[in-house]
Amino acid sequence: MSTVDQISRGRVGFLLLNGVAFAVWQFTEIERVGELFGEGVTPMLGTSAVALWTITLAALFAPAFARQKSTIEDELTRQNRRAAFSWGYWVVISGAILALFVASNIAVPADDLLRLVLIAGVSAPIIRFAVMERSAPDGE
Repeated sequence: MSTVDQISRGRVGFLLLNGVAFAVWQFTEIERVGELFGEGVTPMLGTSAVALWTITLAALFAPAFARQKSTIEDELTRQNRRAAFSWGYWVVISGAILALFVASNIAVPADDLLRLVLIAGVSAPIIRFAVMERSAPDGE
């Protein structure tokens, strides 16, 4: 496996971890999730998710990924990024419409609904981009 393939696969792995860690962190901030898991588990899970999210974010900006950036930033990667961003936009719009509908019919805390829209808007495009990059043919 070439260096470019290793960097590309590493980026995909870190993106998946980043998206999932962000979602877990934000889910632990929702009061009903805290009640579900219990008082002892939720803070530990949230803190671990924040730490993992921070580490993956720092790793994604590390020189190891920038080193071969011109090689791994090809046309397919740019197309996948645009598609994931557009898809994320529609996820956020759909989530906001759904949140408005739910808030109009059910008594739900607004901060929980906004947090769910945030989770969908941040995590979904990151994970979508990682999955699209992972399924891309790598020439092997």
